[in-house]
Order: sequence, then C-alpha cells, then structure tokens
Amino acid sequence: MPRLRTVQERVFRIEGFKVAFRHPDGRAMRGDRSGVPEYEYRRAAKDNITVAAWKNQRFYPNYDGFGIEVLNGGGEPVPGKTFLSTVRGSY
Repeated sequence: MPRLRTVQERVFRIEGFKVAFRHPDGRAMRGDRSGVPEYEYRRAAKDNITVAAWKNQRFYPNYDGFGIEVLNGGGEPVPGKTFLSTVRGSY
C-alpha cells in the first residue's frame, strides 16, 4: 500500500485537483503515512458533479475512516456544492 503523499499525487494527476486527507476529528494527516489504499480510478470524474458527490462516490467508499478536503488552485478547501469544473478551472 502506498504512502498518503503518493495517493494525493495520483488524485491530482487523475482528477486535476489537490486534496488534503484529514483524521476523522479534522486534524491534518502527514504525507508520509503508509498503508493508505491506492486511488484506483483511471479517468477523471465528470465536470458536472459536485465536490460532495465526488467524495461520496469515489472517496468515502474506498477510504473508510479518513476525512478529505478538496482544494482549489489557491490551496483553500472548497464547499461541497462546488462543481468539479469550477475546482479544476482554478488551477
């Protein structure tokens, strides 16, 4: 199983946006944490789904016990109602 940093890089390459993993209590997770499941998707999610839908469809089913923030091009977390096209356009 890869390190957290490797999974974050893969999400960026596939999805076109950065993510920050969080502990369930909201604390940031270190990038050198090992034993994180691989991000198995090969194609980006559609632009017309929301950040919340992406989390529910792609993240939470595979990363039980982890929290996640989707970040815009400025490194700020984006709200769940934001479309992925908007997030990707900020990079």
